[in-house]
Amino acid sequence: EQTTFSLFAFPAECNFSGQKLDLSWTERVQAGALNQLLGCGGDTRWKVLLDAAKHASTSPLRLDGEHKPDFITLSFYKMFGYPTGLGALLIRRESAACLEKKTFAGGTVLAARADDDMFVLRESLHERLEDGTIPFLSIMAAELGLRHLEEIGMEGIEQHTWSLRDFFASELGKMRHANGRKAAMVYGPPPSSPSSAVGSICCFNMLQPAGGLLDYSHVEELACLVGINLRTGSFCNPGANKEMLGHTSEDVEL
Repeated sequence: EQTTFSLFAFPAECNFSGQKLDLSWTERVQAGALNQLLGCGGDTRWKVLLDAAKHASTSPLRLDGEHKPDFITLSFYKMFGYPTGLGALLIRRESAACLEKKTFAGGTVLAARADDDMFVLRESLHERLEDGTIPFLSIMAAELGLRHLEEIGMEGIEQHTWSLRDFFASELGKMRHANGRKAAMVYGPPPSSPSSAVGSICCFNMLQPAGGLLDYSHVEELACLVGINLRTGSFCNPGANKEMLGHTSEDVEL
């Protein structure tokens, strides 16, 4: 009986609201919790990819705990701002066997024929997966960034950034216009949520005195004038954007 592999991917932390997700999804999915829901056969084995790009930038990522995802993605740009375009894919050794590469590029093969599609990949896993010339200068810079984070300590970074988020979200919620209406709408976990439930992100909209939303581009322009940097838009997360703002599918289509 042939085993079918399926992949479930989810983020450790929402990059829209800062909410930290339940990492126990990892072992529940690996144990087959989705088989009945999705009508999968009993021969389906689930692999779990944890997107830790946002989470690892301000929170410790523990790999020796009870949660053991098969794959983890990281962004060094989000962790220390430089270099851009450099990340990492962490693969559990026992999960590597199910990865079968269908194509190849420079540096990943031991041999290839020009008259058909025969090729032999390198034996080392990372050499098979790293297509083309690796960004070796960026990798050297990343080492310095990792050393710096180690000196500061991720626990301290987590506590500091969580405290800033908690204070900012709390103060935004208190702001009022002259007519008594709220001046801001904060999304995601409420203030005073523990650092185990929310990270460093505070997502909000500024409101007009009548209650309507201020255009985020206008808010960004005003913030820039006083030296405040804001990330505006939907943050490459249309699903969370739709849910948090209460939009319908028809609203998005329009």
